[in-house]
Amino acid sequence: MESNKIAKVILWIGIIEIFLAFIVGIVSGQPESSYDSFHWAIAFTWWVGGFVSGMLFLAFSEVINILHETRYYTYQNYLSHGGERKVEKETASRFESFRPNF
Repeated sequence: MESNKIAKVILWIGIIEIFLAFIVGIVSGQPESSYDSFHWAIAFTWWVGGFVSGMLFLAFSEVINILHETRYYTYQNYLSHGGERKVEKETASRFESFRPNF
């Protein structure tokens, strides 16, 4: 099974975002003069925000991977149980099966 390219791109976006948030937090927390101390609140805000949003990207990437695997194995199961490879034209709307029988 080939891997999903979109999931890989989103995974790397999440990793880069977490890494850049750490760097930006350090740079933003630097004192403006030599008499000031490191601004932990500013740095911590960047770190938490970058970590949370990066983890959301990682989670979304994992969801795409799971859906891709499910689709692949469902199709393989369909083929192994006598399903045909060719896709027939749909004669009815795909929502016909969801119509209530009143």
